Amino acid sequence: MHKTPQQKISLTVIVISIIVPFLIMTQNLLAGVSLLLLGLIIARRALMVFNENNTQSISDKEVMKHDRQQNERSRTFFVQVVDDNGYDLPPSVVEQKMREAQLHAGPRDTVIPVRHKIN
Repeated sequence: MHKTPQQKISLTVIVISIIVPFLIMTQNLLAGVSLLLLGLIIARRALMVFNENNTQSISDKEVMKHDRQQNERSRTFFVQVVDDNGYDLPPSVVEQKMREAQLHAGPRDTVIPVRHKIN
């Protein structure tokens, strides 16, 4: 698995924040235990950074839920009913544009005619 530089740094911080307190514990037990507690807090934060952009940490169920929500959301389609100079288009052209927009729109979508230029 290819790891990003940010993930490599996070793994290094995790390893150092746990190993160094154990080495210090051999010399001074109280200082080592205190540093181990601090190291565990740092390691937990570094682990969150490590998993932050990891797409594999998201379950398939959550991915499917997100995709379903994206598909079910409603959208708004704007139809320009004036020409580039701001003059009204003929009614037959407006009806044709509205029909085309309705064909592209889904059941939850809204099609709105607007009287200004759409970029």
